[in-house]
Amino acid sequence: MHATASQLDTEAARHHVIEEQAAKRAASRYRDEAGHEALPEIPYLPVAHLSGQTIIDLSSGSTLEEAQGLMEQHGIHHLVVLHEGAVAGLIDLAWVLEQRLKVVNQAAQSHLHALTLPAFITVTPETDAHELARQMLGYRIASALVVDPDNQAIALVTATDYLRLYAQRTQKHESI
Repeated sequence: MHATASQLDTEAARHHVIEEQAAKRAASRYRDEAGHEALPEIPYLPVAHLSGQTIIDLSSGSTLEEAQGLMEQHGIHHLVVLHEGAVAGLIDLAWVLEQRLKVVNQAAQSHLHALTLPAFITVTPETDAHELARQMLGYRIASALVVDPDNQAIALVTATDYLRLYAQRTQKHESI
């Protein structure tokens, strides 16, 4: 007897639910045995409350040298790359410097449109900052771009923003 695709999907979904329940039971037993308390519920924190960096962008036709100069001029470490007005990428100073070392004598290769831009994450202002932090850690990315419904860059969230938030939340009422 041959199973249909629908039957296989249903069986796979049922198997997934069983595995999920088993994992929850195992975690519960571990907490009970180890004397661990459940983690406190973390309140919702929209990314809009976390992001604070000004967005500076440049065209994908720009060179690596121009990107580095723009970062130095504005005292920033991230730039949004635009291609025909749409977000094409998000680059940081470390990536720019790495690429400049690779293309030292290849002027044609120094334009952003000729390079493979690094992976980046886009989120909305309503995205939970805790979920974004998990994604950034999971993908090993130190920044994310906040976009509006028209996919236009409106803010930037970096690892520094998370450090700033942590420092503010744990700040003592005495001066150091």
